[in-house]
Amino acid sequence: MTLVEPVPPTDAIVTQRAQLHTLLQRRRRLWRRIGILAAVTVAMVLVSLLNRDTQHLREQRKLGERVAAALQADYAARGGRRPLMFPVDEALRGERSRYHFNMFYDGREKTGVCCLRKPVRLFVRAEGRTVILFDGEDFTASWIPESEFRAEAEQLGFGDLPGE
Repeated sequence: MTLVEPVPPTDAIVTQRAQLHTLLQRRRRLWRRIGILAAVTVAMVLVSLLNRDTQHLREQRKLGERVAAALQADYAARGGRRPLMFPVDEALRGERSRYHFNMFYDGREKTGVCCLRKPVRLFVRAEGRTVILFDGEDFTASWIPESEFRAEAEQLGFGDLPGE
């Protein structure tokens, strides 16, 4: 039995292995960078959409508060008699068509006075509506998610509101 001495690797084989190792490292780095780029892009898009939803929601709440303040001012000006129509305020003139006004609300318990005709569509958050409520003394604006609004519409006095 003769023992064969292992052949020492030549420079060409070592160079080829080093090049293959370098190529595999570059490929892994490339895919890792592509993955990081994709993850950061998705995160930025989600943050942008969330920011857009937050701003849109803030605008809707401010508008609802302006409607509630106009109704409250009308209520005070009429000596405590409930307003029977959407406020005729110059700043809210364009909003009249966007709101459904419940002329048959009463002031005995928390009742819906008016609400947006269509739900506000949001990208990341749940869609909903601005609803103006009256508790016998004060008009308040509330944001109600659409699922809750549909469940409470009859109780709030919006039973005749057409579904979307």
